[in-house]
Amino acid sequence: MNSFLDAKSMLTPGIAGAVVMLVTNALAGTFSLPGKWVALVLSFVCGLLVFGDKKLTVGPRITFYVLNSLIVFATAVGANGIGAAASTETKAGPAAVAAATPTPPGTVAPPATPATVAPTPAPSGRTFFKPWLTAAEVQRPR
Repeated sequence: MNSFLDAKSMLTPGIAGAVVMLVTNALAGTFSLPGKWVALVLSFVCGLLVFGDKKLTVGPRITFYVLNSLIVFATAVGANGIGAAASTETKAGPAAVAAATPTPPGTVAPPATPATVAPTPAPSGRTFFKPWLTAAEVQRPR
């Protein structure tokens, strides 16, 4: 139980979740596979490492296998969700910052010229982070 609260033991699911997220996004983007199922399978493949521990009997190994695999899956889904949300946010250009900056009283704000307005880049059709779960699958508390 002491090793459960150790920082090193919590680093392993984080790294495994990041690896699962990266591999899942690569496979889902390249081969048009469903990301949530690929992530679940890869998480349970990563969880197989618990069977290398010969100190545990079969019952605890199976319990740790399921729990560790679900923790890795949850970490991968969370990391992908953060990446998907961050990649869909619009970036504020200099014009947005200039428009949001108040002008001192008694002065007139200079008009925005085409040289000071940064063009908004067109979003490309391909992004690395895509939502794995649809809105209908994610139920939010009311």
